[in-house]
Amino acid sequence: MFKKIFIIFTLKNTEMIVTFLIQKINFPGGKPLEINNKPDTEKILRVQKSMTLGYGSGSVVVKNGCSKGFLNDRLGNSIITDFKISDNKLEFKQQYDRGSEISYVFRHKTGDVWNGLYFSEEIKGKTNCIITIVKESFFEPQ
Repeated sequence: MFKKIFIIFTLKNTEMIVTFLIQKINFPGGKPLEINNKPDTEKILRVQKSMTLGYGSGSVVVKNGCSKGFLNDRLGNSIITDFKISDNKLEFKQQYDRGSEISYVFRHKTGDVWNGLYFSEEIKGKTNCIITIVKESFFEPQ
């Protein structure tokens, strides 16, 4: 799927630049987000709690195989490195300003959602991620 889309981003000087938007949610302790049949207010509170605990978003630019990006979550700003994506695997590293690094490895995809694990020396857990390819026309005024 991604191989066909990359052709769209070929530039005049044959450099390949692709921008991806990232949305991720970590599940500390592997606990899933629980949404049950209770009143709407309680559902909203559960979603807000989960989003506060592990939600993050950002973007990555891949240019000729090299990647650099950023991600922001409740722990602060971080950079994304070692971003690799294929039809059946997604990997990247998240490095915070204070030095701690978290690795993300996804080997399963359900629809548009990648399912995987995050880990560092101190923490580990389950995580989900959605990657969106940004078309070149997004960066051009209409």
